[in-house]
Amino acid sequence: MKDKKVVVIGAGIAGITAVIKLKELGYEPILITKGAGSSAMFSGSVDIASLIESKHLKDIKIPVKEQIKLVQNRNSNHPYNKITNVLSVLTESINLVNDKLNLNFTKLNLNRPNYIIPTQTGYLKESALIKTHSLGFDLEKIMESNDNYGILNFTLFNNFFYENLLHNLNLIKKEQNSKSNFFIINFDFLRRSTDVNLRNFNFANIIEDNNLYIELINKISEIIKPEKINNIISPAIWGIEKYNEINTFLNSKFNIIETLSSTPSIEGIRLQKKINQYIKDNNITILNEKVVKFKHKKSNVISITTNKNNEIYTSGIVLATGKFIGGGINTINGYSESIFNLPLFYNGKPLFENFKEPMFENDYFKKHQAFSIGLKVNDRFQALGIDNKVIYKNLFVAGNIIADYNYIAREGGFGVAISTGYKAAKLLSQIV
Repeated sequence: MKDKKVVVIGAGIAGITAVIKLKELGYEPILITKGAGSSAMFSGSVDIASLIESKHLKDIKIPVKEQIKLVQNRNSNHPYNKITNVLSVLTESINLVNDKLNLNFTKLNLNRPNYIIPTQTGYLKESALIKTHSLGFDLEKIMESNDNYGILNFTLFNNFFYENLLHNLNLIKKEQNSKSNFFIINFDFLRRSTDVNLRNFNFANIIEDNNLYIELINKISEIIKPEKINNIISPAIWGIEKYNEINTFLNSKFNIIETLSSTPSIEGIRLQKKINQYIKDNNITILNEKVVKFKHKKSNVISITTNKNNEIYTSGIVLATGKFIGGGINTINGYSESIFNLPLFYNGKPLFENFKEPMFENDYFKKHQAFSIGLKVNDRFQALGIDNKVIYKNLFVAGNIIADYNYIAREGGFGVAISTGYKAAKLLSQIV
């Protein structure tokens, strides 16, 4: 049966998880994507559940599994409520993706609280995982270490809010009665008359060129040695192509701790490279095309056709096209699902019944309801019609395209993507 063609549409983390699981189950999935997916949005934070509003460490001691329950209780339509044994599925799926993509994150432990990681803007964000090597950031351990930490400020680097970060770290230091110390280190590296303000990607490329990172790291070592600083906090700039090589050299000198990255993200680029390497190493068939037509017979999709006139006959599909960034939802003349013309839902009802409700808030930082629009699914992650009946039995849905879960509002973006991609692949395998 596994010689039958199965298709995954969408190359974000949900789609890639489905590909990984299908491959593990013995299938040779075809991956169709019109772009690189939403990996550029990945900051380095693995969001599984983080609805706690306070950013005081004393208020963020709740284990991740308890935060998952909070998410489920606040939103009965959340995808986590459609997964039987969701804690086991989250653990299995995230650890599988971590291993297969060689992400070098810690193993998921739902019994411990989220890690707290500073962002490039200087604020704090929760993450269920951190990196296992020296670039990882564990704020609680930092506060317990009683060490000296230098916050690295490059003259031409204009989107690292180091003063805000220093302020927030000192607030936590006072709250925790910590003896750790934080200092700003101003650095004038690479300043030339022709330079303009640099961002993460520019800086990472520059220090990789001609191995300039060696000169940079050696100069930092000279500055911090008299100050007895062994730990440097910096934005995510330490390599893309030579990421592992640079990390090895850093370890020989001092400990670099990267903040979460701003978009477009160095961490996102690193993630995409890991995805590309997995696809190459596992001989995954990938078509960089857009699905424009499909055929169905009774209640099954039997073929899809791309914009390059490739018609693929298939026994099963995982739809993981995302919402707006991934193109899963069209916004021309209202909202519509972009491939199979599946009905969209919001707040448990067909979308056309909710158009009286505002989809966007005037305040940018508030929860925008538009990001909760999507496809209604049953507990087998099959798309439902307005009559609550399954539309296509061999079409399974994963990731952000699922309705009534708001990934922008910290309702489990990474966790939902991976767990539903994993679940959709397993459910597809049961019928194909």
